[in-house]
Amino acid sequence: MAPKPATLAKAHRAARLADLGRTHHEIATTLHLTPKTVENLLAIARRYPTPAAVQGPAFPDTSRAACRDADTEMFMSDHRVIQNDAKKICASCPVLDACLEYALHWQLDGVWGGHSRAQRRAIQEERGIVPQPVHRVAA
Repeated sequence: MAPKPATLAKAHRAARLADLGRTHHEIATTLHLTPKTVENLLAIARRYPTPAAVQGPAFPDTSRAACRDADTEMFMSDHRVIQNDAKKICASCPVLDACLEYALHWQLDGVWGGHSRAQRRAIQEERGIVPQPVHRVAA
């Protein structure tokens, strides 16, 4: 049985922090979890990878992304003020366009390419893009 969307989102947040070189303890502190829960979430993220591991537009080169050292939670917040702070980081990002293009093709939460999910929905409708759900990849 696939994990609930909220669990999967948290697992992908933990995996992104791990990709940025954060330790399990740092991830646990950032996400307000125990280190054991972080281990479990990272296992879920490996079993149910992000869309970048599936197919679609190429995942942006995050080594150059303005958000690479930012707090991931900021980009996943539903609070408009926090989303606006995330969008300010995106504004000067060299991979902004690639990030947005990637996010338009997947059902992703949070701020991607300087746009909230609601803003991306409007662009998707305008362009006739049907975003794909995140699928599990067979191991």
